[in-house]
Amino acid sequence: MLLRQLQEFDLQIQAINSRAEEMREDLEELNQLHDGLNDSLLTQKKQLSDTRAMMKEKEDMLANNEERHNLSKSRLNQVSNTREYNALEKEMETIRKMNGLLEEERESLREAIEGSEADVADKQGKVAHLKSQIDEALSIMEHEAATAGAKTDKLSAERLTVRNQIEKTLVRRYEFIAGRRPGKAVVSAHQGMCTGCNMMLPPQLYNELQLDLKILQCTNCQRILFYESEEDRARNNAG
Repeated sequence: MLLRQLQEFDLQIQAINSRAEEMREDLEELNQLHDGLNDSLLTQKKQLSDTRAMMKEKEDMLANNEERHNLSKSRLNQVSNTREYNALEKEMETIRKMNGLLEEERESLREAIEGSEADVADKQGKVAHLKSQIDEALSIMEHEAATAGAKTDKLSAERLTVRNQIEKTLVRRYEFIAGRRPGKAVVSAHQGMCTGCNMMLPPQLYNELQLDLKILQCTNCQRILFYESEEDRARNNAG
């Protein structure tokens, strides 16, 4: 049946187009994952930079307080009265308390930096891996695209040759069904059943189908039918 040949060309062309579409969707998904992770990485790098700046600020404050503390300590032996001595002691105690708080804050910041550095390194690895996957996907797409166009052009030309050999009304009927039904428009009838919708056919229709005198359609799904004997089915399954 020429219609089956026509359908085979259509299925091959559809497979090529579907493959291209799947690859585009996969690539788009990879790009979205990469962009999202990269944005997160950039944000975390900024936060890490800010945290490091805060830690540097605390360290500068600690160093400055240490100088003030040492200066006050050196002045203790130079004071001439108790009032000045007590004032220096109070100032030194205040500095020690401030430094204690600053050291706690610095330690918290150090722990945050260590954790953030580990996360950044992990994200950088994942971003690099995704970039590698994207490059590989692009390479495969470019390779397949280089041959897909030639394949579809050849199939389309062969399809047109077959199409021109079929009665126009039958072609229109086939293309109408193919445009409305998922899968195949031309299907086999086996053991009294349409393999397109898996519904039993009227006995009279099935008997006429076996005679192969005219084009018949399933009364349920309207697909075009052809009779498939046990021998045909075994041969098709073996192939």
